Amino acid sequence: ASVAVSEARSGPIRFGCFNHLRKLTDLTLHTWSKILAEIPSSRLVLKAAGFEDQTALCLLRRRLLRAGLDPERVDYLPFTSTVTEHLLQYKELDIALDPFPNGGCTTTCEALWMGVPVITLAGNSYVSRMSTSVLYGADMDSWIADDLKTYTIFVNCSH
Repeated sequence: ASVAVSEARSGPIRFGCFNHLRKLTDLTLHTWSKILAEIPSSRLVLKAAGFEDQTALCLLRRRLLRAGLDPERVDYLPFTSTVTEHLLQYKELDIALDPFPNGGCTTTCEALWMGVPVITLAGNSYVSRMSTSVLYGADMDSWIADDLKTYTIFVNCSH
């Protein structure tokens, strides 16, 4: 079944990532912290396996704090029982942020399918170029940053 996220919403811009926790490196979190600092009312929406585990969630919150990210500005989405429900959660995002150096592939395809732009950082290995390949294939290569400064600029210019 095909679903789409088409309704516009008001409120603060919501950046998000539905990738595995293991992909959220300290550098990724630090970069996202800078982005949220430059857009004071913005939010970060995360969805990943492990949020039901209070120890994993506590460790993530500590890492967010170390990266300079206020955990109160982070929203955690639950896992859903169907693919349709999962895809509809993309309505909670305005812009998807791809983690690095291990970016997404399925999550990038899902976000694009649901009409959510994805900002990625081009890497130099297979796992760091998956989103880059998807975006090139979708003729959306203008959302690919060559360095961290450009990644941050893309995000700040897109809201």
